[in-house]
Amino acid sequence: MVKKASWLILLAALGIIAYANSLGGAFIWDDNILITDNAVVKSWSSLPKVFTKENISTPTGKTFHFYRPLQTITYMADHAIGGLTPRVYHITNVLLHVLVSLALFWCISVLYGDTLLAFVAAAVFTVHPVHAEAVAYISGRADPLAALFMLVSAVYYVKCTERGRIAYYAAAFFAFALALFSRENSLVLPALLLAYHFTSGKRVKGPLFAPMLAIAGGYIALRLVALKHLLPVFSSMHRTAALERVPGFFAAIAGYLKLLVLPYNLHMEYGDKVFRLTDQAVMAGAAAAGIMLVVALAGRRLAGGKVSFGLLWFLIALLPVSNIYPVGAYMAEHWLYLPSIGIFLIAASAFRGLYSLKFMKAVSVAAAAALVVYYSYLTILQNDYWKDQIEFYERTLLFAPESIRANNDLAIAYEKIGKHDEAVEIYRELIRINPNQPDVYVNLAAVYLVTGKTDYAIAMCEKALSLEPINATARNNLAVAYYMQGKFNAAIEQCDLAVKYGYKVNPRLLEMLEPYRK
Repeated sequence: MVKKASWLILLAALGIIAYANSLGGAFIWDDNILITDNAVVKSWSSLPKVFTKENISTPTGKTFHFYRPLQTITYMADHAIGGLTPRVYHITNVLLHVLVSLALFWCISVLYGDTLLAFVAAAVFTVHPVHAEAVAYISGRADPLAALFMLVSAVYYVKCTERGRIAYYAAAFFAFALALFSRENSLVLPALLLAYHFTSGKRVKGPLFAPMLAIAGGYIALRLVALKHLLPVFSSMHRTAALERVPGFFAAIAGYLKLLVLPYNLHMEYGDKVFRLTDQAVMAGAAAAGIMLVVALAGRRLAGGKVSFGLLWFLIALLPVSNIYPVGAYMAEHWLYLPSIGIFLIAASAFRGLYSLKFMKAVSVAAAAALVVYYSYLTILQNDYWKDQIEFYERTLLFAPESIRANNDLAIAYEKIGKHDEAVEIYRELIRINPNQPDVYVNLAAVYLVTGKTDYAIAMCEKALSLEPINATARNNLAVAYYMQGKFNAAIEQCDLAVKYGYKVNPRLLEMLEPYRK
């Protein structure tokens, strides 16, 4: 027991050391949508609706089909403690990651009865830099939350199959429900449990397994009732067919395996690329997937089933983000948070095999320690990527210069610090590349308002409204421009139209316009 406690303390220390420098990070990327601009997280009065409504409420009223109640509740708790202080949210992320590391240690210990194996797998998982996107990035929280409860559910499920205690039975189901309310990808847990049965040779017990399927079905029904959609809706649904996106899944597998071994040039925004079957990355990924599947199915007794289970875990956990159902990108680093566990289990098994050889004990320990130290160093460096908005967007654009969103958000960041010329230049370039982006026109109009160029602002707002007549921000900005020009009736008309479409209008603007109403 003392030795196990020492392992746990060391794991927690590794996690805290690797991510301590992430605590000074800012709100970045989706953080604005999920937290800073989201009215839901700013009041506990929203709590009763979190499980029955979309979890995002922004001033524009845009729908995201975002339904992760537990993630939203953690943001509500963070906001209650620290308001919009990013450090509070970062502390929560780091603590969650540490808890996942401890849960992984516990899970592998229960499954295979080997604490050294469990520690090595959990240690590499804890410090691997590819997970910075799920930990140092506040909006990446869904991945640690879901992984935590999936691992806990798996532990109690296995315990229940062995001992049949009702308390384990209830804990497994409750943890699975919490995982589902953290992230929809948790629906794959029953498949992961079947993979364990297959590789361990343990018989599936229907009365225990069937309720797991029932919980998954109940979640699907609830989500369909609450949002009318099981998963978020992305524009790529309308641009490509499912078969066209399959090659991208194989390209992603090749990319993921490379990142797990050589985690360099990590970044956000890999894009929703379309690949051909003859692309080198696609062929490499298809070959790797085929080999892994053959080894997993044909060699399920290899290393006591751990190799087979690790390979199946990796492949199954990737299915929800395969982009066959469009998920907005063909790959993303934080999507590796759960699947990577399978690869780390295999790596730990290889270490365990070397360690069992008397003349290799010192070498295997030294190699494992060096790897953990090196990955920790890379993680500490990678955390800097998430600290500052402008640095984040500028570095992202080095790898994804065509990213409309990264360019747009960089322009917004420039605007906030008074670099208006730089912002205008980016917006104009985005319009040149694609003249059918209403939000870009709206953002450009905002810059023109700040710099007093109201005629230009009006022109941009009108262009945005020609593309999207119910764009609330365009109406607000247009009303402000008219007010600045003394055209009060026109400003009032725009405000009334925004209200008509069900969107909020700047209260201060309404107050200033009230004396001019007839």
